[in-house]
Amino acid sequence: MEKRIQLLEANKRAWAGDTDVFPTADKLDSSLKGNTVFIRRLRMQLKADQEPAILEELRTLSLEKYLGEAVDALLEGLLKLKTRGDFSVAVQVTSIMHQRFFHQFTPQFLTVFFQGLESTLAEDRAKRAELAPIRKILCRLCVDLWLVGVITPEYFNKNIPAWIDGSPQAIAQAGPPPLAVFRHILGSDLKDFDYAELVLSLAKHFPFLTGGTDEEGQAAALGVAEAVPKMAKLARSYCLHMQKRVKMMAILLGRQRRKFEKHYIQVGRMTTGREDSLNELETQLSNMVSTCTQLSEALGIEMQSLTDCYKEEDTITLDGSFDGQPLWDSEDDMLFYTDVPDLADKVSEQVLSGGVDVADAELNDMVEKNKEARQKELLQQAVEKEREKIRANAQKARESRQAAKTPQEKKKSAEGGESDDSDYVSEEEEEEPVKDMSPKGIQMTEFLERLSQARSKEEIDATTIEFCHLNNKASLNRLLRHFREFSLHKAFMLPFYARMVATLGPYFPKLRASVIERLFARLRSYTRGNSRRSMERRLASFQFLSELTKFGLVPKHYIFHLLNFMGSRLNYMNLESLSKIFHCCGQFLWRNASTHQDMEELMESMMQRRTKGYLSISEILMVEELLSLVKFRGGAGENAAKRHVTSSTPIQVFLDRLYYIELSSEVAEEVAQLTLKLDWSDEKITCPTLFRIFTETWRVSHGNMAAVAAVLAKIAPSHPIFAQKVIETVLENIQQCLKLDSYSLNQIRLSQVEFVSELYNQGLLNHTCILDMLFMIICYDHRRGRPTAGVYCPKDPPDSFFRIRLVLNALVTCQQKLVSDVTSSELEFFIAFFQYYIFTKTRLPMELKIDFRTLFVDLQLEQQLYSTLDGAARGLESALKGKFGERFEEEQKQERQAQQQKEVKEEAAPTPVPEATPEFVSRKTAEDLQAEQDFDREFSEMMKEAGSQGTGSFDRPVPSAKVLTQHIYGASLNGAKLFSLKKEGSTAPTIMGNKMGFTMLSKRGSKMQGRLVALPANLKMAKSLEQRQREEREQRHKLNSYVMAHADMEDE
Repeated sequence: MEKRIQLLEANKRAWAGDTDVFPTADKLDSSLKGNTVFIRRLRMQLKADQEPAILEELRTLSLEKYLGEAVDALLEGLLKLKTRGDFSVAVQVTSIMHQRFFHQFTPQFLTVFFQGLESTLAEDRAKRAELAPIRKILCRLCVDLWLVGVITPEYFNKNIPAWIDGSPQAIAQAGPPPLAVFRHILGSDLKDFDYAELVLSLAKHFPFLTGGTDEEGQAAALGVAEAVPKMAKLARSYCLHMQKRVKMMAILLGRQRRKFEKHYIQVGRMTTGREDSLNELETQLSNMVSTCTQLSEALGIEMQSLTDCYKEEDTITLDGSFDGQPLWDSEDDMLFYTDVPDLADKVSEQVLSGGVDVADAELNDMVEKNKEARQKELLQQAVEKEREKIRANAQKARESRQAAKTPQEKKKSAEGGESDDSDYVSEEEEEEPVKDMSPKGIQMTEFLERLSQARSKEEIDATTIEFCHLNNKASLNRLLRHFREFSLHKAFMLPFYARMVATLGPYFPKLRASVIERLFARLRSYTRGNSRRSMERRLASFQFLSELTKFGLVPKHYIFHLLNFMGSRLNYMNLESLSKIFHCCGQFLWRNASTHQDMEELMESMMQRRTKGYLSISEILMVEELLSLVKFRGGAGENAAKRHVTSSTPIQVFLDRLYYIELSSEVAEEVAQLTLKLDWSDEKITCPTLFRIFTETWRVSHGNMAAVAAVLAKIAPSHPIFAQKVIETVLENIQQCLKLDSYSLNQIRLSQVEFVSELYNQGLLNHTCILDMLFMIICYDHRRGRPTAGVYCPKDPPDSFFRIRLVLNALVTCQQKLVSDVTSSELEFFIAFFQYYIFTKTRLPMELKIDFRTLFVDLQLEQQLYSTLDGAARGLESALKGKFGERFEEEQKQERQAQQQKEVKEEAAPTPVPEATPEFVSRKTAEDLQAEQDFDREFSEMMKEAGSQGTGSFDRPVPSAKVLTQHIYGASLNGAKLFSLKKEGSTAPTIMGNKMGFTMLSKRGSKMQGRLVALPANLKMAKSLEQRQREEREQRHKLNSYVMAHADMEDE
């Protein structure tokens, strides 16, 4: 500061006309050599270490004849300044030249100086960026020369450069010369902010001018205190405008990224043009953010946060979920996928960079010394033979594949169409590698064997560290091939392989990129075809990609390109592939904050396509399963316990942990004793919590279902009303789930049916209740309560096998007790009916077919296992005869004869048609009336008997056995009324010879009037009504016979 003050005073004297400001020698040197050396020094060596020499030459040289060359040399030397000391020397030299040669030097120098500053303000951005260092130097010198008094307001206002906008009066009133210069430069740069470095340089080197700290009082000492507020205001305004621009660019970048990301997902790869434009925008924004941050810190302005404007979404992050819930299902999963070791802490840098380890070097030297020349020759020959053999096999394989192509496939491949479903194999992959017999090759072979045997996180980490010591090009290729051609029966190793790739990725990026690229190319090829030849390899490859995704290695557009492509083409192959991906990483993608929006869009798209008409029932069910896999957050065991524990009372926490975590078959008795010790009079907390636990059995682990039933069985003697309420609620829930018929309730239905079966094993229910439940599951919502082949049921379509699965699970659970309790005739009757029901479906899946045959063998029944629908129908008829005996056959025969006689009488006897009748007309035969009266009487007695039997104790069957028959044969078509056996006030038309009578009702005033109208019996409507009436009579007679025979047998 002292030097600046001295130079300021001296320069003021020079401006005042004093010629003796700088002392010179008595005799000045005017030689050409001395002046040329000085001019060269100004041009090339204007540095801090040359200050004494330059000052001495300024004191001793005349320079008057060479002043023009000195000005040019000085300006050229100023453009090469770098350090603070260099600028100090340059300012001092310029001030001395101003003091010695005021009239000859200063006007000429300032004119050329401002012309040079103008030349750096080019319109072309590329040229402006190129001239940025020169512009920065000149602007800094402009401030420095103003502070020491070389550039004064008086001279500047009289000689304003032409390139500065504004009138002379406005410029003169605006402030000092640097302020006018900066205002013009910065005012034209409020879009690209290429001149932000000038403001940053001003804030760094002259903080007292921009509102920064001024501890030494330089502004007051140099006489520029009045200009400080204006300079600070200009700098702050420019910085705030720059922050706004940065935020707008960040928002634009976020939109651009999202737009390009959708394009990447659509095409499956990044196009060069889009990637270049995005990279250019990112680079520009990064530079602006860096400069703006530095400028804000220098000026003391708070920098705005840009985290909400844009995010790095190219890769899948592992930071957290979108709703704050845990991203992983368990702590073990979180540690496995996130706690990846850093190889830099385990292995030396030399080994990671591909250098040879000391132990390996010694081993190689030892092996090399022991090798003989003959062994080398034999090895070379064997290698050459093997290579020729492999090349020949590869050539034959290519020729055979080419010959096997159809003409359409050849044309399609020639036109560049989509590839088929064959495995993706590149040309370099077709040639298998020659067996490497070198020491490294032998070690690598042993390493791959140990890698295939790793079964834990610790073992795979140790194996990964071991690979680093085998690192070379051949080893990397062999490891890559091992990952690509993993054994299908070792698919359980894929998570460990993915962890190894994630561990090696930061230090072996080519390995990571190659694994992902080749795997994606293979899967992309799979999704273009519908062949099932490579289904296992396809599903295993999708599993490997899913595991890599959970480590955050797969770019987002890769995985979502495959998901969206398959989601838009819902067929069996794509649905199976989607199922594999969703099983492995569906909930991970749904919960992840960086992928949740994409998954939500995919789910909505699949839900819309689910309603399309081209999907079969099985495919619709598969789509619903996929949706439930992703969105289902519940589960058994600890996850359910955590869900219930939140915001719970201590007793609720205790019971949830007791039943959801601690309960098992071994401790069921202790759990029951603890439960009995609770306060059962607490109807607000304890009883509702226990009721929820016993009725919401799907929240309990599958293996503990028997333990829950055992606990309820031990509680029942002490609290029978509670146990009865639980049983009735579970049975009602089963029927309610059948009514709703939603795929999301399948897990609930399975658990409830299994729980009821376990209750039967514990003796809380009798076998009639189990059979009632099974008949209800099979017959619910079927027409007339009877499954019939060829008759479509919306809630139980022919290609839906879930009810069969429910029945099989129930029978398997309680088959031992059922065989001992149920008579063989009753069990054979149900199995015959179940077999008939199975054949009303389409082709049964192999797993269900095997399960049924196994169950049939375990039940040790004497009846036959049928293979056709006709055989199952005959078996059901014989089972009915065996159950109801000869009486059933006689009544059936009598019923058919009576029906035939009645029809003959109705056709032979004409009936006169009355002209009008004031009341409703209904004609019935005496046999019909008598049969209906008998049926109503028997039905009322059975209902009373069933009601009296079901109210005694909680272990009676619900519903009763007699209601079962009514349920099977008396269900209405829509399933809303289970026992609609009698039509009150029937309006069936009567047949009168060749005429059919219809009742036409009319209303006159408040009275109803009816007229009987006769229509020809040969009309199509009359025939259809006659046929329907005949069928209803036959059905009514059969139903009467069944019910009466069943009631008589029970009475006997």
